[in-house]
Amino acid sequence: GCSSWRCTHGCKSQTRTTGCQIHKAPRGRRDWRLREPPRAMGLTCTKADVKAQAPLEETEDAQDRSDELLERWRSGELAHLQRCYRRHARPPQNLDRDGLIEALELEDHAHTDTLYELFGNGSCRDFCRTLAWWCRGDASERRSFLFCWFAISSTADKDSLVAGDPSSTELPKNMLGALCALLETPPPYHLCAKNTISWRKFDGWAKSLSDEQVWSCLPLAIVSQPDTERALVLEAWTKGTPGDVYHVLPRRWWDAWCAYVGWANLAPPPPGALLAVKPAGASSGGRPRDVDASGLEGGRDGSLKAKIDVACVPEAVWRLFETWYGGGPLFPRRLQEDGALDLYPVSVFIDECDENGRPRNAFTARRADRKETVQTFAKRLSGSTSRLYAPSPTGWRRLTPSSRCEEVLEAGSTYLLETKIDGAWPRASSRYVVGDRVSARDHTERWRSGKVIAVSESRGVKVRFDEYSSKWDEWLANDRLKREDVDVDDVSLSEDEEERPSLLKGAVSSLRRVLGSNDEEEEEVRKLPATGLANLGNTCFLNAAVQCLSHAPILRAYCLSDMYAHDINRTSRLGSQGRVVEAFSDLLRQLHASSVCVRPEAFKKVLGKCKPQFSGSEQQDSQEFLNELLDVLHEDVNLIQEKPYVPEPEDADEARDGLVVAARDALRRSRLRDKSLISDLFQGQLVAKKTCKVCARSSVKFEPFTSLSLPVPAPASRSFVVAILRLAKHANGHPSLTVRVEAPRIGDVRDLKSAVGAEVNLTPDSLTLCDVARHRIYRVLDEDALPLGALGDFPQVTDASKRLLIAYERPQLELAKTPSIDFPASFEELAVGQRLDALDHKRQWYVGTVVEDEAPCRDKNHGKPGYIRIRFDRFSAKWDECFCRDDWPAKLQPPYSKSKGNRLAAFEICVVHRTPKKGLFGTPYVARVASDRSCRALKRAVLRQASLYNYEGSVSVISRDSLSDADIDLDSSDSCRCLSDRFFISLNWDSSSTYREPLSLQKLPPVPTSPRHYDLASCLQSFSREETLSKTDSWRCPRCKKSVDATSSIGLWSTPDVLVVHLKRFLCTARWREKLRTDISFPRRGLDLSKFLPADAYAVYDLFGVINHLGSLSGGHYTSHVKVSPCSSDGVEEASIAFEEGERWLHIDDDLVEPAKPEDVVTDGAYVLFYRRRRLSGRLVVGHTAVAPVV
Repeated sequence: GCSSWRCTHGCKSQTRTTGCQIHKAPRGRRDWRLREPPRAMGLTCTKADVKAQAPLEETEDAQDRSDELLERWRSGELAHLQRCYRRHARPPQNLDRDGLIEALELEDHAHTDTLYELFGNGSCRDFCRTLAWWCRGDASERRSFLFCWFAISSTADKDSLVAGDPSSTELPKNMLGALCALLETPPPYHLCAKNTISWRKFDGWAKSLSDEQVWSCLPLAIVSQPDTERALVLEAWTKGTPGDVYHVLPRRWWDAWCAYVGWANLAPPPPGALLAVKPAGASSGGRPRDVDASGLEGGRDGSLKAKIDVACVPEAVWRLFETWYGGGPLFPRRLQEDGALDLYPVSVFIDECDENGRPRNAFTARRADRKETVQTFAKRLSGSTSRLYAPSPTGWRRLTPSSRCEEVLEAGSTYLLETKIDGAWPRASSRYVVGDRVSARDHTERWRSGKVIAVSESRGVKVRFDEYSSKWDEWLANDRLKREDVDVDDVSLSEDEEERPSLLKGAVSSLRRVLGSNDEEEEEVRKLPATGLANLGNTCFLNAAVQCLSHAPILRAYCLSDMYAHDINRTSRLGSQGRVVEAFSDLLRQLHASSVCVRPEAFKKVLGKCKPQFSGSEQQDSQEFLNELLDVLHEDVNLIQEKPYVPEPEDADEARDGLVVAARDALRRSRLRDKSLISDLFQGQLVAKKTCKVCARSSVKFEPFTSLSLPVPAPASRSFVVAILRLAKHANGHPSLTVRVEAPRIGDVRDLKSAVGAEVNLTPDSLTLCDVARHRIYRVLDEDALPLGALGDFPQVTDASKRLLIAYERPQLELAKTPSIDFPASFEELAVGQRLDALDHKRQWYVGTVVEDEAPCRDKNHGKPGYIRIRFDRFSAKWDECFCRDDWPAKLQPPYSKSKGNRLAAFEICVVHRTPKKGLFGTPYVARVASDRSCRALKRAVLRQASLYNYEGSVSVISRDSLSDADIDLDSSDSCRCLSDRFFISLNWDSSSTYREPLSLQKLPPVPTSPRHYDLASCLQSFSREETLSKTDSWRCPRCKKSVDATSSIGLWSTPDVLVVHLKRFLCTARWREKLRTDISFPRRGLDLSKFLPADAYAVYDLFGVINHLGSLSGGHYTSHVKVSPCSSDGVEEASIAFEEGERWLHIDDDLVEPAKPEDVVTDGAYVLFYRRRRLSGRLVVGHTAVAPVV
């Protein structure tokens, strides 16, 4: 060692330190490397007060080698190694020499010190990496391990040996002799030159050693080997008895394992039989991967497909496989009396009673053997005397104990399990709670239905009757009450049960009480493994995203265990200098430790300062928020303190560079600027490919992604049922026709009118399309450019009592651009309804009408004496303007004399039918005249079309809202414009008996449904589909040196451990924005993306979270579904364990947390999906998670 060290943190001079060793770098390197003794934790500069960590960071090649070694471990083995490490590590989580010897169960000898050096700095990563080098490598790697083990004590370049590179190191002669002593073989001293032997010579000699000799140097029991796995499986495989549990595995995996352990071509024995094996041979295959049984799963959780090739192993053997390999899903099956397995039991959901006989609403998936009785199944579920209840229209009915499960249980249904507590049945208790439905005998001695709203030990039970208000509530004793939730006639008693059937309420959710909650309910809420987030005002988007991230593996351990604190980047200007990640971690701690609703005020405030768009209370998109949050979190823990400039390279040539090389180079350049846990966990790679159609050159470019946005397929057209009503003069005995037409989904009203007109040989301009319901016209669709998405949903049946579309044939009008001949000569003669041209405040001439309206408008002179109000044809009422005598005639002129581009408009008004007793009835229609015509002309047009209904009577004007008569004379010469949109014209019938319905509503055939099934795979195929670039998007070919026709495609190259899938349900075009409600199915388990990735890529994913969007584009609400997985409040989790026998899901709606069935997770409201790789990256698991040690 030496007595000084050059500080690199600002002192730039040699300063005194303690406990260090400095060795000169080998082979002429000019830098000096700090070397720390095995037990030292670092060194501190006395001037800069900065702690220097040792050893230095791994080089890129060494890190890639380390990552490759960690990936060799299977999920079960990795969890086992983590537990072992935590059991023997010393605070703060560092494995010293003694701990290593205890963990590996070695005998202490002269070479354990050098072995400890080979394990690096004692971290969990180095522990797992070095073991993988020795235990999961090939024979060549084991030889290099032995060489590095005995050479590390005599070389200064320990980094190379720890990284597994012995090429530049030589083994001393004395250490060669010590190694050969362990091998019990004569040392090859004749190969030594200058008392050392090179790696090349050593490897050539060591190839003559047997594999048993090499293993004998370091026999380890901490991980399994083929011989130990054979022995343990033979020991655990016992003869089965009825009731024993066997697990179903894929036959191909069983065959691969047998080949690995030397039992090639060993067929699995039948269930219940012993395993008969021959003497083991040599291993004829590689170590198999995790037990992937996804291909066996049927349509429902835990169900098996038909006609599958499987192997059945006892429960004890499966536990060994789970420890060594991990995987799933699990398919436990019970051995029957006849010696066969019931491979297809009845899968149901079980809900247990609490001490009051109420359901706990904690659904658990269970499987009942088809031939076992209900009583046996219930006892097996609870372990004691129990009984089952099935749902009924009024509550729960007890199942007959002697019935067979296949006869009374229905797959996928929920059943209530009641277990005796202190010798009594909970549902037989007479205790009432708030929310119970009861029949109560009131003070008049009559039985009435009601609900319990309060319970008191002194006063009894307070009941609110269904037919009366709260002032008639009564306090009643228990003997005056009966519960209404059991079908008494459907109850069956077992032979040893004589008590009356239970009548307690069984279907009231403990989370959704109508009138408050009691102590029992609050206790149930605390038992749920999640906490809700309060809505601070349109923050449902934030709550849903945070809840899903709080269940993301590795990320939650990283935040809850304060690992992030060592990675905070305090200098990055792109992040928040660590404030957001600290606030996010605090919020996660509250969610995992609190039993009450959490208010995310502090987190929202901190995030709002960094991202101002989220500081207010406006509605936001949850997916956009998620991307922004992950970006800030990444910058806050980015290990790159100062981002270097990395020039953007040209697109790679596929033929010259190759995809693998180009992808690796793109990833290397990305890591020069971005290196954090967030990027490692959430970031994958996309490959964009462009191919020239002229020279066939293909250029590729790799881009990182955090959220995979997939297009949601939607039909190109939309179906409408439209009733067509002809003019009376064109009826000819067939006044109406009902048709179903197809219009473009993103089309407009004119497209729909064109489709309707084609059915009856009419032009779009000769039709008036109306939205009709309840015998009146609610909306005239007179704007041809109105998108069809704005119309909403119409029923696909023609029912006059429901909403429907009616297309009315228009009369042909002469709309000439000629001024009126009776224009007033003075301002005082201007009357309501007068048509004229007016000069607005922007000095533009527009045609309009004099109106009388009390509603406010933008003109400040409205309501003043001497002013008239003019409504322009082109604008709504709020843009009305007021004029006075001073504006005459400079700003007021005859119609169409000053305004340009205007034609005489048509005037349309709704005509309805009514009787004094019945009110409105029948089918309304539209009367249409030129806007310069009088009320008398309008009346004549109304009566001409009324002949279609066989009407001969009076006509009046009524209010649109109140349907009361208006004081407007239709026989006057006033302009028809005086009838604004606030009026209808009414045909006053004395009796509806003479009414003739012209609208014939034919029964149309049902709408043909699309046979295509949309799933996540179809979305990915659409995402990766090759497209031809348009002329506006032409591409310049590097070989042709000009813009050419080309094809373009984008696809997946690599996927992250946590895959965020965004379904693009919000479609935005230049004309319209809409939400696509296409139902897309997505798997909860076993999403295999390998066919979308390069060969040999492992990409099997399982769902753990969903963000749902409810409602429309203009207004909606976000909720979330999350899968329950174990994690303590300090971040202890088993990230490598992915499967349990029964999945637990929660539905979280802001502060409300409730259990959910797994089947309820897949809905058409799914917006963002969160998937985790079934086998997480070993480098992330060992570096950022920890499992609880086994005591």
